[in-house]
Amino acid sequence: MNAFYDWFGMNQEIFYAVNGWHGPLIDALMLTGTAVGDFRNMPWILGAILLAIAFQQLFPFNAERLPSLPGLKQLLMRLMLGYMVTAGTVALLKIGLDMPRPSAVLPSGRVTVLALPESRHSFPSGHSAFAMLIMTMFWPLLTIRDRLLLAVMTLWVGLSRINVGAHFPADVLAGYVCGTVGGLLANKAVMSRLR
Repeated sequence: MNAFYDWFGMNQEIFYAVNGWHGPLIDALMLTGTAVGDFRNMPWILGAILLAIAFQQLFPFNAERLPSLPGLKQLLMRLMLGYMVTAGTVALLKIGLDMPRPSAVLPSGRVTVLALPESRHSFPSGHSAFAMLIMTMFWPLLTIRDRLLLAVMTLWVGLSRINVGAHFPADVLAGYVCGTVGGLLANKAVMSRLR
């Protein structure tokens, strides 16, 4: 696991490079990226979908950019299942592997910590997993321009987790994998159930 995680020193070197970008504007952007990737944002997203479902049932309409009523209900089911799978996977890996945060293993003074982590476990990044889960779920529904914006948002969340001192790059990549797998499994489970 060590060579896999360490990338022959590159994991640490990339961390130092990204964690070294600071200034008032960059710090504000990175703290915002961290806030965007918080798992606790899921209720807002689910609430917006429930509102769209209620609105569609009360005032049926055909919107070019919105999914149909069955599509919205399916999206809601996929998101809830994907959220449970991804959050569960991240929690199990964090506890099972017990990888420390950068500030716990790197020399004092070499790490800038802008946001206090929720736990001492670093691998994988839950924020990155959540951002990738959202990207996986909404990707098929979006235009090329909106997909680009979503991809930038997902990258922004991952970079922010390194910049604020919470994660190594390997944690972020593992988070992306967890979010992708959780989303794909949820999509497959819901689609097979509806057949």
